[in-house]
Amino acid sequence: MSEPYLSPSAAPAPLPTPLPQAAPLPQPLPQAAPLPVQAQPLLQQAAPVTFAQPAPEQHFPSPVAAPLPAQFPEAQPSPLPPQFPQQAQPSPQPVYPQPAPEATHLPPQEGSSPSHSPSRANHPALSTYPEAFRATDALEQDRLLDAYDRFEDILEAARGQFPDCSDVQFVGGGNVWVHANGADHRTGLELDNETDLLAWAKVFGRGGDGDVQLIEGARGAVENAIDIAGVRLRMTFRRQMGGYGLNIRILSQEPPTLDSPRFARNPIPQALIDIIMNNQDGLVLFEGPTGSGKSTMQAALVAEINRTQQRHIYTLEDPIEFVHNSQRSLITQRQVGTDVDSFAQGLITAKRSKPGVILLGELRDKVVMRAAIESAGEGHLVLATSHASDVPSAIASFVGSFGSDEQPEIRQRLAGALRAVIVQRLVPTVDKKVVPARELLVINSTIAAKIRETSSSEKIEAAMNSSGSKGEGTFSRDEDLISLVEKGHIDTDTALRHSAQDREVRERLVRKNLLLAPGQGTPAPRR
Repeated sequence: MSEPYLSPSAAPAPLPTPLPQAAPLPQPLPQAAPLPVQAQPLLQQAAPVTFAQPAPEQHFPSPVAAPLPAQFPEAQPSPLPPQFPQQAQPSPQPVYPQPAPEATHLPPQEGSSPSHSPSRANHPALSTYPEAFRATDALEQDRLLDAYDRFEDILEAARGQFPDCSDVQFVGGGNVWVHANGADHRTGLELDNETDLLAWAKVFGRGGDGDVQLIEGARGAVENAIDIAGVRLRMTFRRQMGGYGLNIRILSQEPPTLDSPRFARNPIPQALIDIIMNNQDGLVLFEGPTGSGKSTMQAALVAEINRTQQRHIYTLEDPIEFVHNSQRSLITQRQVGTDVDSFAQGLITAKRSKPGVILLGELRDKVVMRAAIESAGEGHLVLATSHASDVPSAIASFVGSFGSDEQPEIRQRLAGALRAVIVQRLVPTVDKKVVPARELLVINSTIAAKIRETSSSEKIEAAMNSSGSKGEGTFSRDEDLISLVEKGHIDTDTALRHSAQDREVRERLVRKNLLLAPGQGTPAPRR
């Protein structure tokens, strides 16, 4: 401080003359007009409030902050503005640094708080996943956007290392793995903690915090399909060993077609295509383990109907993996958990919409199974998915899902509605990729009679291997494996490892000169 303020008590009633300490200020310009007389009592009244005890944080070293002189330079604003009766504190002098004006924030998007950065106000996640950002403050919004960006970076890096990968696995606090060409591979990418996993569940899930609650609750998993970074992903968030994990299935943004390169080595059987294209009703079961390509095969068949026929195709999926745009057919796609509560409820609604084809993403329970059989018998072609490992067990599992008192009725209904059962699994090729190995059962009168009689796997298999069934397009997985060996796509070890009857397959490979007797080596595969 330069010099102390003068005590206002020492000031006479009239305004004092300029103080000698004001010399550093510029020479006064022509005298300003004196304040109105009626302002003087106000000054005297306010003086004890303003100057009796200066606030410690006020830094006005110049004596110009003293009571207003009679003559004041025109260039120096008065510390006592005309509105002084309403503002007791003097205004800071312009010669001192002024605080920066408060930052201007972009208006918040509906349901969310404004971002700290103007560039983030246009972040694609804000418009693509608005539910995740609804009612979040700016700090939480930035945290979620950071997690979104890290997800894109990790996904791009993992796919850069393994361009053919079909799955990416995340475990909180662990290494990121990918599944490519039938094998799992460590990427070397690290996920530091589980915070990002929960943030991803909130952003990419179906309802913000509700998805995190589902993961932590009794269900223990949440699935959704999204489009990001130029690909479509099926995401499964789950609980595991007290922590969290995420599996990502990488899908095509466009539905596959029958002539897609993925079917080049082992095309979808023509007998199955004919059944799908020529039947107006009935049930077709698509079976196989998770990740075996069942949904891809279904999508290709739906795309063929859409391309060539005028029908209403109604899909119920959890989640929607392939998005179909209506061409010759009308496409209605509904996601269980988002558009409809359950598969069973969705089927009830579907039948009111007069669909020609109903695609069921999963036969989740016997309620859905019964509804599927009923729909197939009421003039709809139903394409349904389950997880049996072979044809006989697919039929036995379907019937066995019902109580013993219900099974006779279910066998009767299934025998009348079933058109075909196809089972698929992926096996490694000689060039370290994968190819589908299938078995197909085309239902004829012999098979239908056997289903009415029993659900025994052994009897169904015996009927399947009869000569009458073979002539109508039915074939076993072992026959398909031998065919893949003949074409040079897989080796004999792979065929034997995935066969149902390895001894019979070995004998047939030897008879075809594809495998020598034990101890004699393996001939080169035919090209």
